Amino acid sequence: MINTKTLEKLDWPLLTSHLVNKTQTFEGKERAASILPELTQRAIESQWELTLQLKEAFSYGATPFSFRTILPIKDTLRCAMIGQLLDQDNLLNLRNILRTTKDFSDYARTSTLKTNKTIAYFDRKITPLRPLLDLFEQTFDQDGNLLDEASFELKRIRIAKNSIARQIEGRIKHLLQKNTNLAKYLQDDYFTKRNDRYVVPIKIDGNGRVDGVVVDTSSSGLTIFVEPTAIRPLNDDLIQLLSEERIEILKILLDVSKKIASHENELAQNYEALIDLDYITAHALLAREWNAQPVAIVSEPVIDLKNARHPLLYKGEVPPVANDICLYPHQHMLMISGPNAGGKTV
Repeated sequence: MINTKTLEKLDWPLLTSHLVNKTQTFEGKERAASILPELTQRAIESQWELTLQLKEAFSYGATPFSFRTILPIKDTLRCAMIGQLLDQDNLLNLRNILRTTKDFSDYARTSTLKTNKTIAYFDRKITPLRPLLDLFEQTFDQDGNLLDEASFELKRIRIAKNSIARQIEGRIKHLLQKNTNLAKYLQDDYFTKRNDRYVVPIKIDGNGRVDGVVVDTSSSGLTIFVEPTAIRPLNDDLIQLLSEERIEILKILLDVSKKIASHENELAQNYEALIDLDYITAHALLAREWNAQPVAIVSEPVIDLKNARHPLLYKGEVPPVANDICLYPHQHMLMISGPNAGGKTV
């Protein structure tokens, strides 16, 4: 069991903060912040193998993979699996994850990285799900709102809505032009909406100047909102279309949620693989920055480090003083001595 107080004395939290700064994803940062020393040879060497392959690629000029903003997906997938409709934020996050998996698939096939073993390892773990991404791109705009082209019926409804809105606005303009004495009773805007119905905002002392029904008043009570009789039938048609639009939107979102649920396993695996990739990439970037190297791990109680440096003192162009540190089985003590800035800190 690793003693966390001992790690604090060794400045472990400060060390992990450097790793956190190299990560790009929310969970990647959490994982880097909570990392503890691995104590099994197999686990150490397995991670080294992945890290060193990327470090070498970056050292030869390869560009690290750039992540989009992706957030945890577990709760989103659980909602989709039980048939709940996903909200806008969840849908945007899912699209970002789908786009990121596609980006990585393209990245893995670039000429400088297609033979890299670490990139190939993650490429095997990630399924791009391009048809699902295509569905998202055809259904939602950049802000997560439904596009008109999301379905034939939605497009028809929205065209009809826009047509009726233009007719209503035209009739209101005509009404106001006929009633020239009404202008002094109007508020700044000559029409607005209340409860999805077009109305004319009139000062309270102009009540009765427009043939219609008062549908609302302002919070101050100084303005009344009148629905002119001439546009009431069109307002009724508009309300009907708004109801049809809401029903069609629910149908589309339900269909998208079902598609997401059908790919629950692949989405979960993709997300975990992306977090792993972010985590390993951070290790590789830090290893390159600090010129970190692996050591040979042996089963005997031996320490034999060549040119060892304290990582937290590494400044790139001004590296810390390196030292050889050796301690063999027949030795029971290591004396550390020397001048200031002589390399004792390692």
